[in-house]
Amino acid sequence: MSSSDSWRPVALRRRLLLVFLVATQTLVGMLLFSRTVPEQAGSVTIAALLTVFGVLFAWIGVGFWTAVFGFVALRSVCYTHREVPANREGEKTVEAG
Repeated sequence: MSSSDSWRPVALRRRLLLVFLVATQTLVGMLLFSRTVPEQAGSVTIAALLTVFGVLFAWIGVGFWTAVFGFVALRSVCYTHREVPANREGEKTVEAG
């Protein structure tokens, strides 16, 4: 593996963690939701409700966990900001360092 591919194992671990967190949260949410559906509803109706709920809940979960990962990355020690002078006089820009 070349040095340019050294990010691949880290990316794989992060993706697997994201899949695990989203799948776990979605399965627990679907289980709890299935307990609240009345038994009088038909099995097709329940299946349709659970399918739609699962897809939308997973979608929300991906957004939530992506935001959490981004927050952690911004707050980590390896990501720092330093101010550098901008092109125009009196303005400053923030640069990752």
